[in-house]
Amino acid sequence: MTINQFQDNFIKDELYELFKSKNWYLQKNEKSIYYSKIGDETNYFEIKILKNTIMVSVPIKNSVYQYSTTFHNNNYSKAIEYIKQKFLDFDG
Repeated sequence: MTINQFQDNFIKDELYELFKSKNWYLQKNEKSIYYSKIGDETNYFEIKILKNTIMVSVPIKNSVYQYSTTFHNNNYSKAIEYIKQKFLDFDG
């Protein structure tokens, strides 16, 4: 799956609706997808697709730092579930 195919699937997935429901917006480029909130762009969720891995970076609540983790073998379903949970923890 290419990054463009992944992005299109991601946008159609419930992640888009979840972030949109809390006024977060989507940005994407050739290698990454970002979700951030207008006026608070320092907190963002990033999804980066590499050859056999998905890297996810999530904001740490009440901090300027991000936490990053990697999902191997392009395990999209685990990455999506992880992002959903971290988003609800952050802005639920």
